[in-house]
Amino acid sequence: EYEIIQRIPDPDHEGEYIVSEPTQSKTDSRIYSIHSPIVTNTTQTSITIKPIENGEYSINNGKTWQEQITFVGLRPNTRYKIIQRVPHPDFEGEYIVSDSTYGITDPRPIENSTKGIPAPIIKGTTTESIKVKSIEDGEYSIDGGRTWQDSPIFDGLKPNTEYEIIQRIPDPYSRGDYIVSRPTRATTDKRRSVSSNQENSNKRADHKNNTGNIPAQILNKKDHISYIAGYVDGTVRPEANIKRGEVAAIIYRLMMPEYRNINAGTMNRFSDGNNIWCSQEIMTTAAAGIISGYPDGSFRPNNNITRGEFAVIVSKFFDGNGVYDGILTDIRGHWAEQYIQRAFAANFISGYPDNTFRPDAFITRAEAVSIINRLLGRRPNISGMISTMKTWPDNMPGVWYYEAMQEATNTHEYVMNDNGEQWSVISDQ
Repeated sequence: EYEIIQRIPDPDHEGEYIVSEPTQSKTDSRIYSIHSPIVTNTTQTSITIKPIENGEYSINNGKTWQEQITFVGLRPNTRYKIIQRVPHPDFEGEYIVSDSTYGITDPRPIENSTKGIPAPIIKGTTTESIKVKSIEDGEYSIDGGRTWQDSPIFDGLKPNTEYEIIQRIPDPYSRGDYIVSRPTRATTDKRRSVSSNQENSNKRADHKNNTGNIPAQILNKKDHISYIAGYVDGTVRPEANIKRGEVAAIIYRLMMPEYRNINAGTMNRFSDGNNIWCSQEIMTTAAAGIISGYPDGSFRPNNNITRGEFAVIVSKFFDGNGVYDGILTDIRGHWAEQYIQRAFAANFISGYPDNTFRPDAFITRAEAVSIINRLLGRRPNISGMISTMKTWPDNMPGVWYYEAMQEATNTHEYVMNDNGEQWSVISDQ
């Protein structure tokens, strides 16, 4: 900034001047710019750029900056936007920022592949479907690439038929183009007949009698194994809701081994039942006819299960004895009405003091284990429990569910007497 004045000779006084008032003016700032980053090297997980003096570099649009010229921990075959900056020479604390440059990490090389993506990996087959392992941004074809689909499951196929499957992903270097894999061949399962596997077929037929019930022997009622676990913080959370996937896991643990084996499979028929912690449990209990999914083909394992849905499951173990007395006031017209009545008649379930059942309310962990204990014929009694059992800070004597939760979380040997169970040995399970 400068202060400027001007003057002219005084016409009345030789050698003197008339001087103006000052004016202040500021010179323009220098125009500074720096070039875009120059990429010098890439790997599958890193990008290196050419250094500049006093430079800092960013790969997330300036949210964070680093002095190192190599960005590490990146994803393979991915484009990143890079900028750089230097301190402004005229203004402290300010920077001159460059335009952006794009760098692309190297693709991951994979054996048995064309242009870097693998041939499809078969995850399971049935008589009418083939499932392949999904890949990021993948599309899949079973007709030589004439049609493509996003789903890794091909349905509606012919039994005992070989198919050739390919997959593709968008080409990151060429817009609109794709990288296509080599083919993988897979054959759908043969359709089973009674004569070809009579013994296995008969075992499956035993799962349901003429009334559509599931026989009691499918569950292990003799051994009192623990069937529900606590959490990493040491609690068991009796009043928390229980999820559909957790219920499938409980039933699976309680199934006799031979029934697990009969109903084991290689592919889950539910669209959201594969590659999760309880995939096998869902697949096996569904094959046994104990649980079912939704009309859209999903199972929704992370959804809380309602009291009505839980009643449907336990009602399938009802042997037909017992009569529903019509005491529940809020189930008429409900989709699960007949199942609730059956489970109530069997004394598997109960209502609330106001004679409601609340079928659309979520069932708690404590309510669920109380019902399962009755289903299994277990009769926990605090006077018969022993001090070596596992205990929980949120399940203390005095609450209505104390005995039921202790029963469900401790594997134990027992003797049954008039007062219920007398425990003898606690085992790890």
